[in-house]
Amino acid sequence: MPEKISIVKESGETISSNIVSVFTIPDTEKKYIITTENSVDPHGLTVLHVSEIADGSLKKIATDDEWSSIKTIMRAIISGNVGSYKYLPAIDVIKAEGQYSRDISVSTSASKQMIDNYNAAD
Repeated sequence: MPEKISIVKESGETISSNIVSVFTIPDTEKKYIITTENSVDPHGLTVLHVSEIADGSLKKIATDDEWSSIKTIMRAIISGNVGSYKYLPAIDVIKAEGQYSRDISVSTSASKQMIDNYNAAD
């Protein structure tokens, strides 16, 4: 069962979301979180929200190069391979700034595998 996080938007609205994974990239020392509300896109894929954690808030991934690196890490997490990432403990509540995530759709099994691998690492 995935852990929950409360995301407090700038408007004051709070979203309850499931944590898929929380990790850092040691080379850059940046921290990231992947969440989902289990919504599906028109193709039946699970929508994931990926954000950088910086200054105690969620922020949108800044560059396409950074986004490409994160997608590579997501593939490593799904396959259970050791990669250039390290899992971090779950967060209970965090603020979000503006459009705070880049979204990506993955198969339900890929989403479940990321959650399972993250929970097994605890």
